[in-house]
Amino acid sequence: MSGTSHDGIDAVIVNIKDKDKRQKIKLLEHYHHPFHNVLRAKISGAFSGYTEDVCRLNFELGEVFAKAANTCIKKAGLTPEGIDAIASHG
Repeated sequence: MSGTSHDGIDAVIVNIKDKDKRQKIKLLEHYHHPFHNVLRAKISGAFSGYTEDVCRLNFELGEVFAKAANTCIKKAGLTPEGIDAIASHG
């Protein structure tokens, strides 16, 4: 997740289980990946509404989100194969 401050990405790994018709959610790992200044400037600039800039940024952010997810998985001592789903807001 990355919020409106666009300071970085917060990634978490949770274990979700259904028990007695209720979900039990346990936080396994959290990782904060800060954006470097150049990327932060690109994000701020994307609010100008230029479609080409937004499209390019979409791909760049996808790579950064993937790296954050992979780092969080590694920090948790897991492998990508052990993850059932990855989601991103928005």
